[in-house]
Amino acid sequence: MIIVVLLLLIALKLDCQEMYLDYLIGFVGLLCLASFLVCFYIRQNLILRIEPEEKWLKEGDSVGLKLSVVLPAFHTNIRSVVELKYLQTGLRESRSLLCEESGTVFRFDDLKPGTVRLEIKKVSVSGLLGLVRLPRKIEYSREFNVYPKKAPVNFSMVRKNYIRGEGEILNAKGDDYNEIFEVRPLQEGDDLKHVHRGLSAKYDEYIVKVGSDSRKSYYTYYLSEEEDFSVMLNLLGQLTELRETAVKEEGALMTAIYKGVEKELTYESQLYDLIDEVYADYVPKSPKEKRKAAKQ
Repeated sequence: MIIVVLLLLIALKLDCQEMYLDYLIGFVGLLCLASFLVCFYIRQNLILRIEPEEKWLKEGDSVGLKLSVVLPAFHTNIRSVVELKYLQTGLRESRSLLCEESGTVFRFDDLKPGTVRLEIKKVSVSGLLGLVRLPRKIEYSREFNVYPKKAPVNFSMVRKNYIRGEGEILNAKGDDYNEIFEVRPLQEGDDLKHVHRGLSAKYDEYIVKVGSDSRKSYYTYYLSEEEDFSVMLNLLGQLTELRETAVKEEGALMTAIYKGVEKELTYESQLYDLIDEVYADYVPKSPKEKRKAAKQ
C-alpha cells in the first residue's frame, strides 16, 4: 500500500498528463483487486498442519508448536498469532511469526507451573505485493499442566510411622527370617535356632542367620486447602520432593490427604493425577459452572 501511495505522489509531482494519471490509477486499482482476490482465495482454502509436542512438562521447561502450510502452496505471506495463557494467574505470552511450508516452530521457554492453554488466535493472509491483508480466526486450543519443581519439605505437615506388611523389605537387620539380611559368627544373646548348619559345619564354628526388617516406612502428607495458588505450588513442590526420597530411595509407602480424602502415591502418575486435581480447583469458573456447583 505504501508503494502505491508513492507511485501516485511521484506521478503528481512530475505533473503527468491526466490521461496517464488515469491509467496509473486504473493499474493500481487492478493490482489491488488482484491482491484482494488472491488473498481471499488463500484465506478460504488455507489449511494449517499443527503438530504439538507431547510430553510431561515441568517448571522451567519449554513447549513448541509446529505450524506448516498445507494448502495453498503459492501463498505470499501467512502470519499467525499463537498465545499461551496461564489459567490460574491470567498471565499471557504471545508469538507472531510467518508460517512456512517447511514448518514454523513457535516455542515458549521457561514455563511457569499451572494449567496452560495454548491457542492459535488468528492467521492473517497477505496477497499480491501485500496490498491487501485479510484475517482469519483459527479454532485451535490445547491445555496442559506444568508441574512444580521440588521444594524443601516442611516435616510439620508430614506424618511418618512404620507398618508391618507386604512390599519391599528395608535394607536393615530385623527378625523376619523369610528374608536373610546377612550371616555372621555367633554373638552373646543369639538364638541357636537361627544357626546356619551348613556354614557352621564348614567353618567349624557357629554361624547364625540375621533376618531382615519387614517394616516399611509410611508417610502421609497433608495438603492444606484454600491457600493462595503460589503457596499451593510450594506445597506441591514439597510433596514432589518427599515422594522422590520416600518412595524412590526408601521404598516407602506414601499417601497425601487433600480435601479430607487420602490418595495413594505409589506411582508417579498418581502424583500427577493429584496435582491435576489441585490445579483444576484453582482454575476460575464461569458463572454457569458456579451455579452448577452451588446446586450440587
